[in-house]
Amino acid sequence: MDQLIINITKKEYFHPRLIGIEGSALNQLAGRAEGESIRRNTIDIYPSTPQALFMLVLTSDHESYKAAGMSEKTIGRWAGDQVAVISEFSDDMEDSALYDEYYKGHKYHDISPLVRLMFEATLPIKYSKDHYDRYVFNWRQDDD
Repeated sequence: MDQLIINITKKEYFHPRLIGIEGSALNQLAGRAEGESIRRNTIDIYPSTPQALFMLVLTSDHESYKAAGMSEKTIGRWAGDQVAVISEFSDDMEDSALYDEYYKGHKYHDISPLVRLMFEATLPIKYSKDHYDRYVFNWRQDDD
């Protein structure tokens, strides 16, 4: 069952599948995805849904996106906003306002491409699409 992270205030969302995180909430929490393991100083680093959310709501340093070489503010973009995690296939959500507004109204803007750029700028990874047209990440070589 997939989850979707939405910003109610800005009417934006990102989809974990579109940042290389496949499947269940546990996969999203752990960050284990279709990409390969990234090893830096004996610590495995994976892009994950919690990492993305943390960077989006970070309030202490709104200029981090510039230091990471990003042209658009992504780090801190959702700071102070009302954010929710909703399930794509939950019967409980069918009667809720969030379900109606997002799934039926399609009034939210997808910022998954910005989240991918944020991860590429802050982690040693590079995104690509696999032969199934899914986003996957791989370790960026030092010469990339």
